[in-house]
Amino acid sequence: DEVEYKGRLELSALLKKRLGSNRLVADVVLHPTEVVIRDTAWTISEASIRIDSVLQIDRFALQHGRQSIRAAGVISASADDLLLLDLRNVQLGYVFDAVNFHSVDFDGQATGRARLASLLSQPKIDAEVHVRNFLFNGAPMGDLDIKSGFHAAEDVVPIDALIKSKEKLVTSVRGEVRPKRKGLDLRIGAQGCEIGFIQPYVEGILSRFQGKATGDFHLSGGFKSLQLEGKGLADAGFRVDVLGTNFHVKDTVYVSPTQFALRNAFITDGEGHQGRVTARMNHTHFKQFSYNLQLDAENMLL
Repeated sequence: DEVEYKGRLELSALLKKRLGSNRLVADVVLHPTEVVIRDTAWTISEASIRIDSVLQIDRFALQHGRQSIRAAGVISASADDLLLLDLRNVQLGYVFDAVNFHSVDFDGQATGRARLASLLSQPKIDAEVHVRNFLFNGAPMGDLDIKSGFHAAEDVVPIDALIKSKEKLVTSVRGEVRPKRKGLDLRIGAQGCEIGFIQPYVEGILSRFQGKATGDFHLSGGFKSLQLEGKGLADAGFRVDVLGTNFHVKDTVYVSPTQFALRNAFITDGEGHQGRVTARMNHTHFKQFSYNLQLDAENMLL
């Protein structure tokens, strides 16, 4: 389906020369108007822009309902000149749709501030953002607090994040993303972390996948060759589609770069019958999944 982008900017400008110089200075007033971004109408408030040896922005605001993005400051090549961004209740899913990023799905309402420097030379961005009702692949993770940014000179996006579940359990994510090298290195300390985000990766085999995990994990490698390692306690429920049966597992899950494994783990069916299962879910960088299950049970639903 086609998505609509449209709008008209209305502005007035005063051009003048500095005394003793032939260089023009432009004082621009951006008048209130409305634009449509991905089928959604946003209001642009009146703002002032001065174009000189640098670009000075004052009171720029883009707003839709309770969502707003405000900017003020200076754009230049200097690390001493800052552009400040203020976000209020910005819907992440809408932003990722607008930039056509769908490798994974993020959503939630983002509020926070960002400082941008050296935008015309070696950009440096530092941000602190709170995301209310953070969703990862549709799974409700809780509230996210993240400190991040982008340092072009080092090709690094530092990540320091805490996810607090509705039960007040906290999962930490720390490390860095390297955009030019298309890779990342993240340490994850999970405490009751929602694991429903795995559902898209097991579609067609398992459904209704939900639960919690506690443990330490290391996610690293290239964007197209990610590897996850670690182990933790999983408390998860799911439905095996080919059987049409619901199961529940609460035991240790072992994670290697090519495999998720359960070793003689306790399993319960929908009527409370118990057994033990040894399972291996093999994959190649989270693609080309294959499965092997060995079940030791009596009177379990199959």
